[in-house]
Amino acid sequence: MNQFHLDSLLVGLYTLRVNPLRTLLSTLGVIIGVAALVAVLSLGDSLEAFSREQIEQSTDLQLVTLTPRTVDRVNGIIIPRKNVARLIADDVIDIQAHIEGLGRVTMTLTASGWVATDPDSSEHAMLLLATLPGALDLDDTAVVAGRFIEWTDFDAAMPVAVLSQSAANQLTSESDVSRLVGKQLVSGERVIGVLSPRKRKNSPTVVLPLDTRNRERLADADHVPVVLLRANEIEDVSEILSNVEEWVSSRDGSKEDDFIISSSSARVSQAAQGMMVFKLALGSIAGISLIVGGIGIMNILLASVTERTREIGIRRASGARRGHILIQFLSESVVISVVGSTIGALIGVGATYLITAVIEMITDAPLTAVFSGGSLLFAAFAAILIGLAFGTYPARLAARIEPAVAMRYE
Repeated sequence: MNQFHLDSLLVGLYTLRVNPLRTLLSTLGVIIGVAALVAVLSLGDSLEAFSREQIEQSTDLQLVTLTPRTVDRVNGIIIPRKNVARLIADDVIDIQAHIEGLGRVTMTLTASGWVATDPDSSEHAMLLLATLPGALDLDDTAVVAGRFIEWTDFDAAMPVAVLSQSAANQLTSESDVSRLVGKQLVSGERVIGVLSPRKRKNSPTVVLPLDTRNRERLADADHVPVVLLRANEIEDVSEILSNVEEWVSSRDGSKEDDFIISSSSARVSQAAQGMMVFKLALGSIAGISLIVGGIGIMNILLASVTERTREIGIRRASGARRGHILIQFLSESVVISVVGSTIGALIGVGATYLITAVIEMITDAPLTAVFSGGSLLFAAFAAILIGLAFGTYPARLAARIEPAVAMRYE
């Protein structure tokens, strides 16, 4: 940068300093615009995080299911398969080792049966769910009494079971369902835990270890072990689907049509699209205020060009070129934008904390303020871009003033 360019930059900064009220008014529009943009984008991030948490807890949008095919359809007629592919616990370990983006993988075998805690008590129809340790991470429930099944239960002499809240309520009339822990079911299992109520409505369920005993007891032509895979994020579902298809193709002794790979892909796309549309819509609305701030910068600079025409003529007469005048006025615009965006970003962050706290207080929803570096950088970049865009016209107008005309200007 030569001396004239440096002088032009210093003159621009000096002008801002000697006109503090004008500088403040110019900066105010940018501050409000960036604060609104940061607050809106951050609120969008916060609502997206809240929505994702609710989706994880109350829907199966992030689940991918790998199911052995048990029937074939030939000429519209359903025919049971003679040789059904079998999934084992080692397959779960292999899938988890070779597929990225997974939150949890487990295997389940679901059947139904009659359950009672005493030979003389009434029996209740319930789901029998045999699964592996860690399956609790895929559900929206937790252990409220006792514990969940562990690998040591697979070799234990006494078979064990965990009851869902609805199953426990049916098996006892007492309000304290924890008293069921330690009792034995008629089918032979000892109750080792009770689960909390699920957010989604479900049938009374008895959870069992997916060991050899329960596999032989529950598996038949209509009930086979199924692998459930949960993606870390909704956007990972499509990639996981493709990776599971590749895993099936590489699995020894398996053919592509031996399994059914399914997910709620259509609903996943709708959810991801809805989140993106929501953020873009809010960001566009907030962006309007930033444009208004840019117009304010342009108006102030245009007035400044008119007032400083004689000064511009003196500088041109002393050797300054058009580029030097352009830099002088653009530097004012950029400084206003940078300072305004910094202050606005801080105000926007504070506003986000305040708004989320008020929403949480009113609705009791667990909404917390979330900030992404991308949103903050976008707001800052947008402010600087607005400053350059709206400062260019006044700067070019000043640069085109002829020295002779400017010197005669009163």
